[in-house]
Amino acid sequence: MTSTIPSTATSTMRAAFIAGEDRLELRDLPVPVPGPGQVLLRTRVSSLCGSDLHRFRGATSYGRDSAVFGHETVGEVVGGDTAEFPVGTRVLHVPFPADGRVFAPLQLAAVGQLVELPASLDDERAVLAQQLGTVVFALRRFWTSSTPPPSALVVGAGPAGLFFVKLLQRLGCPRVHVIEPDDHRRVAAERAGALGAPGAASVALAIDASGDHDGARAAVDALAADGVLGLFGLPDDEPGRLPLTLLELFGRNLTVIGVMGAQGQPGLSAFREAVRLLDEGTIDVDGLVTHRGLLDDLPGLCALATTMHGGVGKVLVDFRIDEPTAGGSR
Repeated sequence: MTSTIPSTATSTMRAAFIAGEDRLELRDLPVPVPGPGQVLLRTRVSSLCGSDLHRFRGATSYGRDSAVFGHETVGEVVGGDTAEFPVGTRVLHVPFPADGRVFAPLQLAAVGQLVELPASLDDERAVLAQQLGTVVFALRRFWTSSTPPPSALVVGAGPAGLFFVKLLQRLGCPRVHVIEPDDHRRVAAERAGALGAPGAASVALAIDASGDHDGARAAVDALAADGVLGLFGLPDDEPGRLPLTLLELFGRNLTVIGVMGAQGQPGLSAFREAVRLLDEGTIDVDGLVTHRGLLDDLPGLCALATTMHGGVGKVLVDFRIDEPTAGGSR
């Protein structure tokens, strides 16, 4: 495969740019220069996360900086502070979303936000370790018991929701239910072994991975007394509303947990666990990536993914090749 990566001596590179009215464009932007504690990565693959797309549906707190877009990526170290990660090391880069600039052929990375990848794990599976890591991090907080939940519900069967389903099954949860209005995503969850919508007040753990108020409310309705509500999906209708009243919270003795910040965990243990699970094949990700393209395809792929319909799962942008693709997928 031929490289699309410019020389580090080149002053500009083609990269994603958030234009006015939150339109995604490709522009010539400066090549980043690493400082102390940073390395320069040659991007191999980057993928879209749902949190990247909120701004295109009207949300305002997910970033307006035109240089910030994307935080799921695999790259190769090509320069900078390389004592810990020598040149040529292939890494999972897990920046905080406010720092991500991964839809570019070259990107900066703080040394503390990198996980070295095993040679046995290919790029397309490895990039999924970013989102899987955030789900590992969240589930550790949602369910702290050493025994699995007797029943669980996941609302929203996008890529993160499917990871919750698979991890709950791995924990030994005997009944994992899913609520998902999109037919393609619901079928994908059922193929993964998820059950349909549960009865009212019937599950011990309900996770909202949709970010939708009605979806979160459905999670509350499914919770039995003493149940745990895990809030993972982020809202478009900011600042968002909790889907229950104080009387429900007290009267049913519910626990509500919201979680963010996996990238700040010392040692990045959740992401290291995600890499291990994917490398061992413990978590099956076949079919999770539904659309692939090159950097030139990104604006169209982003517009498609923003709708969250029509069978869109994970969207991946490949920086390793420069052959054109038809219709933004291959």
